[in-house]
Amino acid sequence: MSTTQTDQRRRTSRRKVSATSVIRVEFKDGMGNPRNITADLMDWSEQGLSLTLVAPIELGTTIHLRGKLADDRLPISCPATIAWCTENLNGGFRVGLEFTDRQPHLPT
Repeated sequence: MSTTQTDQRRRTSRRKVSATSVIRVEFKDGMGNPRNITADLMDWSEQGLSLTLVAPIELGTTIHLRGKLADDRLPISCPATIAWCTENLNGGFRVGLEFTDRQPHLPT
């Protein structure tokens, strides 16, 4: 699987996460089997968020996110698409997700 880093194209600023937030990522693998993995939230904006994972997910994959965002622990449950994926120096992966629902009801 190829990974890529995209240019910073955000239209809104990112919000860093000071406390650990775990997000559940639900998707179907290449064989159509359901997969559920957990990831650590790194930062988020109104358009998407970034996570760290132990394994990559194919670019363009549609996933569903469930969890609690940020220090306020606000619930999130929405679809998203993998926009980019890079390998970290420690062997993990960082992925960027773009919300597919234009109004994912995120905190402001």
